[in-house]
Amino acid sequence: LSSLLRARPPARSHSEGMSSSSLSSSESTATPKEYFLNALLGHGIKIDPMAFNNPQSPVTCVALKFRTEDELPQMYDRDLLEVMYEGSVEDVKNRIKDEGRVVNAQNKNGETVLMKVCRRTLTTKTKEKGLQVVSLLLKSGANPSVCCDSGKNVLHDVFWTAKPPPSEVLRAMESIVDLLRDHTGKNGILELMLSQDKHGYTPLDYVVPSQQPNWRRVVDRVVAWATEEARNEDEGQGDYSSSSFLEDDNNTKEEAAKEEEAFLDSSRPGRSEMDQIAVAPSRVLELETCERSLVRDVVAEASPDDRRLLLQLCSNSASFLMSDARDPDAIIVAVSPNFVACTGYDASDVIGRNCRFLQGPGTDTRQVELIRRALATSATVSVSLLNYRKTGDTFVNNFLLTPLRRAAGDVAFFLGIQNCPEDVAQDRKRRLLASGHAWIDDLDDFDDGATTIRIPLDDHGYDDDDDVDKKNGNKHAPARKRPRDDDDAQDNNNNNNNN
Repeated sequence: LSSLLRARPPARSHSEGMSSSSLSSSESTATPKEYFLNALLGHGIKIDPMAFNNPQSPVTCVALKFRTEDELPQMYDRDLLEVMYEGSVEDVKNRIKDEGRVVNAQNKNGETVLMKVCRRTLTTKTKEKGLQVVSLLLKSGANPSVCCDSGKNVLHDVFWTAKPPPSEVLRAMESIVDLLRDHTGKNGILELMLSQDKHGYTPLDYVVPSQQPNWRRVVDRVVAWATEEARNEDEGQGDYSSSSFLEDDNNTKEEAAKEEEAFLDSSRPGRSEMDQIAVAPSRVLELETCERSLVRDVVAEASPDDRRLLLQLCSNSASFLMSDARDPDAIIVAVSPNFVACTGYDASDVIGRNCRFLQGPGTDTRQVELIRRALATSATVSVSLLNYRKTGDTFVNNFLLTPLRRAAGDVAFFLGIQNCPEDVAQDRKRRLLASGHAWIDDLDDFDDGATTIRIPLDDHGYDDDDDVDKKNGNKHAPARKRPRDDDDAQDNNNNNNNN
C-alpha cells in the first residue's frame, strides 16, 4: 500500500473546488463506496475492499471465539461504561492511569469500549466531552483496527449512527474520522474504510447520502490525507496531521502500571441445549438455552400477564428471543426454535451475543433508538425495522420488545418477538397499560422521527415523565427523537441502552 501511495505525485482531491453541479453525472450518481474507490484510483491508488476475517486483513476480529487463551482481553462491565459515559474527562484519565488495559476493554463478541463511546458521542447532547474521551482512548492505546464477530469496525458504527437530527451529529462524525485518521495514519484509515462486515458491507455502505450530505467532504478529506502524507514522506516533511480541537494532554500515554488478570465469565455459553419449560399443564415452552435454571426460575415466578404472553407465543409457534436485563450488553440467553428457522442462525451462533448482528446498513437508526429507549426505561416498544438473516437476505421485522418481570417486580429478561402477531401485541398492550406500564409506538405515518408514547395517568391526571410536555391529562405525548441517555440501553442497568 505504501508503494501504491507513492506511485504518482499527489493531486488535489478530484472534487476539490468543484460545486456539486460541476460533478460529472457518473460521480453524482455513484454510491459513496464507488465514489471513494474512483477518487483513490484517480490518484493512482487501487485498493479492493477486504472481506471479513480474511487472514490478510489488518482489521482483526477480537471476539473471544477467535482468540487463544494467551490473548484474553480485559472485559468491560457497567462500572467502566458508567465512567466512560457519565464521568468527567479527569475521571476517565484516572481510570486509564490505574488500569491501562481498559482502553481496549471489550465484551465477548468483540465490541470494544472505543466503539461504544463513539456511538454514545454521536447520540448524546454533550458531544465535545465524548470526543475528548474518544481522543483520550486513542492516545492511550485503544486499537481501532478491530471488529466484532459481525465484522463491524468502529467506522461501521460511526457512519450508521451519525444520522440527524440534530445536525451537530454530522460535525461530530467528521471529528471522529479525523481522530481515527490521526491515530491510524494513511494505511489504517483506508483499511478501516474498506473493511467488510460479515455480509460484505463496508462502512461506506452504511452511509445514507440524503441524511448525511457531508459524506463527500469526509471521503475527499480521507483521499487528500492519503495523497498528502505520501508526498510529505517523499519530501521528508514528516506526518501530515489534521487539526485537533482537543485539549493537550501529556499524561494519557502512560504505560500500564501492572498486568491484570482478564476477567471472563466461567459460564460463557458454548453449545446450546434444548430445554423444555412448562408454563401450563397443556403447554410446553421450548427454548434453546445455556441458562436452564435461570430461565426456569423466571418463568416460574412470572406474573400472570407474562405467563399469558408465553402461552400465546407457544400457541403461535412464534419466533422470539430472551435477553438478560442484568447484563451490560443485554445478551441473548435463550431463543425459540422458530427464531432459528426464521433467521438462519443456530442457537450456538446467537446465545451470548446482543441483537446487533441482526442489523445492517438498511436498518433505520430511528427504530433502533426506540428499542434503546425501551430498554433504558423498562418499557415495551413496537417497531417495524429491517433485519438481516445469516445469509445476508433482508426481512421486515414487526418487532415487539417487552420486559419480563419477576414476582417482586424487577425486570429479569427482555422478550424480543419477531413479527409479533397483531392479536398478541394488542392484548399485551391493553394489559400493560391497564397495569401502569409504559408502551412506545412506532407511527407508520411519521415524517420526522416522531413517535408516540402511551403512559397511564397517575392520580393527578398526568405522568411526571419528562416526555410528557404538557401536564394536561392527555395520554398521548410526543416522545423525544433521541433516547434520554442516547446510547446502549444495557450499559446502565435500568438506564442503559443497547443496540
